[in-house]
Amino acid sequence: MAQQIFLKKQEKIEKILSEYEKQPSIEELKRAFKSFYPDDWNKINARYNKHEQKSKGKPFPMPHPEKYLENIFKVHLKKKKLEDQKMIV
Repeated sequence: MAQQIFLKKQEKIEKILSEYEKQPSIEELKRAFKSFYPDDWNKINARYNKHEQKSKGKPFPMPHPEKYLENIFKVHLKKKKLEDQKMIV
């Protein structure tokens, strides 16, 4: 079973989002994450490098760290939007 790269992902994303009045861009979110959680950013990079070394010449399942961070924000924002729509209905 796959392990989380860093813990309390949802809480950390919510904390970052709470710092903004309007919805920030993905680039702003990535910069904020790196600033608020440098240790977690280092963990993402370390995991990527470890996987990259293990799978030389094979398809690589983990996205680049920048893309990984972008994906977790996009998934979170999409879930939040769906939850908000359910509350309206």
